[in-house]
Amino acid sequence: MKSQITQKERFRVCLHESAHVVLWLKRTSSLLRPMVKAVVYENGNGQAHSTGSLSDFSYAIIRAAGAHAERLSKTYPTPKRQSAQPTEKQISSEKRIAPAIGKIIKQSFSSDIYKLKIDSQVVAEFCITLYPDKPKEWVRRHRRINAIARHETWLYREEIVNIAKKLYQDSVYYAPAEKDPHVQT
Repeated sequence: MKSQITQKERFRVCLHESAHVVLWLKRTSSLLRPMVKAVVYENGNGQAHSTGSLSDFSYAIIRAAGAHAERLSKTYPTPKRQSAQPTEKQISSEKRIAPAIGKIIKQSFSSDIYKLKIDSQVVAEFCITLYPDKPKEWVRRHRRINAIARHETWLYREEIVNIAKKLYQDSVYYAPAEKDPHVQT
């Protein structure tokens, strides 16, 4: 495992995690804006989590969106980091925050299909689960999920890049839960 990554790789990881965050906020089915957390570590790993409730289909789209958002690193330039090397304060705060976020993420996924797996693995398992004996359906569902994820990533690209820039600078992004100001009737 690497101890540190290049700034360009770091921005790519930030785009990946911020796509999860933005699509979680857009696809959550409740009257509350969910609490969303994301963290990017100096070694290149990242995690995102939300308290919002989602359908399995929406969750698969969110997981697929990360890979599509990484492509934005070719269009948007890597921002300048306030300090090229992480300070001791940043490293110590990561050591303090990372286990807490990791613990929350592990506790929140009760189903076996969602236990901290690679995004592409979760999408593939979702495609296979409903139609275990129909491989053509697996391919059709996988293409549909990726098409929707690619479209929504493009649709919300400015928000994804803005959150990625914040994540790039601070290593942590946190959006608290909020009630919907517009009452649904």
